[in-house]
Amino acid sequence: MLVSVLINNYNYERFLAECIQSAISQSYPDVEIILVDDGSTDQSVKLAQSFDGQIQVISQPNGGQGSAYNTGFNVARGEIIIFLDSDDLLLPNVIEEIVEIFKDEEVAKVQWRLALIDDHSHPIGSLFPETLHDGDVRPIIKKFGNYASPPGSGNAYRRSVLQQFFPMTDHDWKIGADTLPALVAPFSGNVRTLKSYGGFYRIHDKPQSMNTFVMNNSPSIPSKAVELAVKTRNLVYEALANANLVSQPFRYAMPAQIKLRLISLRVAPQDHPIPKDSRIQCLKDGFSSILCWPGFSLKKRLLYIAWMIAVALLPAALAKQVIIAGMNRNNH
Repeated sequence: MLVSVLINNYNYERFLAECIQSAISQSYPDVEIILVDDGSTDQSVKLAQSFDGQIQVISQPNGGQGSAYNTGFNVARGEIIIFLDSDDLLLPNVIEEIVEIFKDEEVAKVQWRLALIDDHSHPIGSLFPETLHDGDVRPIIKKFGNYASPPGSGNAYRRSVLQQFFPMTDHDWKIGADTLPALVAPFSGNVRTLKSYGGFYRIHDKPQSMNTFVMNNSPSIPSKAVELAVKTRNLVYEALANANLVSQPFRYAMPAQIKLRLISLRVAPQDHPIPKDSRIQCLKDGFSSILCWPGFSLKKRLLYIAWMIAVALLPAALAKQVIIAGMNRNNH
């Protein structure tokens, strides 16, 4: 099977060579690497072209991540597709491992955890995400509008299961484009998880004070991250409903999304984008979500609930300390 690694890049020259080299260095021989540069203003294109003969480089005007995904998908010839962010890395044997799993024709997506690294490629010391769902995850998606899945660089897809959803609408998916493939693919087959981690996910430095309150590499302030989560949830429902894959609205939000709402309400309530939302409503929604979310241990459920109660009810200054402590734990 030919595997297409589609690297999407925008102004990540400082990480790009390491990313490309991780794709070139795969133990599996049948790999094509396509880099789509989405209007970078740094020297990314020049750097990518220095790998002449090893990768295909496409330079386009800036249109957002969805546009870069569309361009790469359109020219890719592989039966298996990997969307690799240009600040992330693959381990040398990961493609060889996933190809073996894709020999089972009922598999639509293979996923793997990613080891966290910082801006200097130093390991942070944990794997992400902690929880993963696999097998037939359709019931989870129908209930929550999501499931526990890695970010974009931790997934490989059978091209045929994505075909009807591409091209995605550029203006809707300027960021967060990795969400759509992850949520539509399971409706065409099973999701399988590698036993060991398969690459590296970069957690960027957060120089602005408000970034302290944002999980992982979400948009720079909590209100914008909540706004993106709501928009993405609606877009996913629309895509699945138009394909007759869901027939009723999602009943719950996943715990991480409610957690983000609560952070936004405590850190900058004046900017919170959901009308009439409240800390009490977040607690109600959060308790239901946490109790129904598959894969959590009893300890994990209790810790999640305790965190939500603390953030919702403590004075603002103490609540912010709890949030920061949680961010540091998740990112380190």
